[in-house]
Order: sequence, then structure tokens, then C-alpha cells
Amino acid sequence: MSSSPYRVSILVEEPHRKALSRRWVREVIRRALGAEGAPPGGRVEVLIAGDETVSSLNAQFLGEQGTTDVLSFPAEAFDLEDDWPKDEGTARGDIGQLVLSAPMTAAQAEANGLSVEEEAAHLLVHGILHLLGHDHVLSDDEETMRAREDAILLDIIGRPVHGTEPMAPSHADGHGAETTASTGRMS
Repeated sequence: MSSSPYRVSILVEEPHRKALSRRWVREVIRRALGAEGAPPGGRVEVLIAGDETVSSLNAQFLGEQGTTDVLSFPAEAFDLEDDWPKDEGTARGDIGQLVLSAPMTAAQAEANGLSVEEEAAHLLVHGILHLLGHDHVLSDDEETMRAREDAILLDIIGRPVHGTEPMAPSHADGHGAETTASTGRMS
């Protein structure tokens, strides 16, 4: 595996330690960041958790009840006006944090006829796109985001999951979606 300009930290709750390879998750994140042209030195933290943790974070930071498949928390250093982290030259370079529900990933993989790795790749790429400013509140934004997901997934898993035409990298103007929060840190 080649050296990457991106730093990815992964924490896995105990009962889900064998759900996904950390090395594989790290590679998916790095490839998604590279596909979107994220600045070198950027850092993403990932928590692979159970539904109880995801539900708690969803309620605490987004005010939503129940669990979801992936949560995206752009870092405080993320400047939504510029679409990239502030102070790119600093060692910090935080892009944000993702929280992936291991149980929902497995259930959705089965329901969608995908492997757990394919569904996890889809959710991780989706989360990365949220961290980088994409959303899917408006139908045009949703179409753009799905096309970007498919283009990245074609490279990572060899096939799209939405059946859309892949689009070239772009930086969306819209920000915020139901699974993103502008504040909050995993602690």
C-alpha cells in the first residue's frame, strides 16, 4: 500500500471489532478524499459503533431520534465558505469525523444485495462527501451526490451502487444534510 497524504484514525467498539478491516476502511477513506481532491494532510476520524452509540450521537448532535447508518461531523476547522479546512498548513488539518453503524451496515448490505464491505464503502464515501460539503437536501444535489458516490465506488469496489453516470470531482455549494452536523466531536 502506498503512502497517503491523508491521516485516518479508526476506533471500533468492542463487539464490532471484526466487522470490517481497519486497513480496508482507511484505504476507502483515503481514496474517497483523493478522488475529491481534499488537501494533503487532512485528517478524518472514524468510529465504527453499535446502534445504541449511533442513536445517542444522532439525538445529541442532530436532534434526531433513532439510529442511522452513518453520521458525518465536519471539523470546527472546516470552513464551509471555502469548502476546505482552515489553516491547511497546520499539522491539525481536521476534515471531520464519521460514525458508522456496524449493525445497520450489515442489515442494509443484505437488503441491497451487497457485501458488507460494499455497503460500508458506500456509507463511508457518502459520509466523506458530506464532510467535504456535499448534501442531498434538494433533488439536484442528491443526483450530483449519488453520481459522485458511484464514480468513487466504481474505483474502489468496481461498481456503482446507484446506477448513475459517474461525474468528475466537484465541490458542492450546498451544505448540511440530515446526517451531518456542523458542530460536535466524538469523545
